[in-house]
Amino acid sequence: MSYWKRRWDRHLDGLQDDDPCRQVGRTLHQQPMGATMFRSMLARVVDQLELQPDHRVLDLCCGNGLLSTEIAAHCRSVLAVDFSHELIKQMAAQRRLNVTAIVADAVNVCFRPASFDRILVAAAVQQFTEPEVIRLFERMASWLKPGGILLVTDVLDSERIWRFYDTEQRRGLYFEQTMAGAPILGTWINRTWLRHLACHAGFEQCVPMEQPSSYWYSHYRFDFVCRRRTRHMARG
Repeated sequence: MSYWKRRWDRHLDGLQDDDPCRQVGRTLHQQPMGATMFRSMLARVVDQLELQPDHRVLDLCCGNGLLSTEIAAHCRSVLAVDFSHELIKQMAAQRRLNVTAIVADAVNVCFRPASFDRILVAAAVQQFTEPEVIRLFERMASWLKPGGILLVTDVLDSERIWRFYDTEQRRGLYFEQTMAGAPILGTWINRTWLRHLACHAGFEQCVPMEQPSSYWYSHYRFDFVCRRRTRHMARG
């Protein structure tokens, strides 16, 4: 994750304002996401997570808590985790009583089994390699209570990669950056691969979901929701 940590540090160092969407890269043509789209995205996340007042939620790779502090109004507590000290500091300044923020790398962070009712990974899974994604899903399954829901948003869709790299210049940059070990967006994931991985890790009802066409990134990203199995099933 050191590559992504350096990228985020450079991004934050270069910011000229404190817009929360700009802080976490929710921009298009250098313009931050507006309030209307954010409220729509938030409502969709709350609905997909099926949040209840007694739920304990893990927001992994939470950034500046753009979603953490909002979904906290719909559940008992939120544990928000990110590797950026600066972004965690931005969230802590909001002082939500039922939100706890910690600085930790998602690759290494550990929790006790069945600690959470819900886990959210929003717009971040692309910052893991495929082996890291496999390990992360296995660990997240153990952290969830039986029947708990995992929601992964904004997954880069490998079947639609050329919708993003849609010019010769962009495609050239993609190949150059990939060879240099410095991907522009990160890991592109196949939907079928992700569904099989989730089943392997201990999830069921694994569903890739299209984003609303009004969302800026819907032409090359998808959401993924699955539920922790309620009973043990042997793998393979």
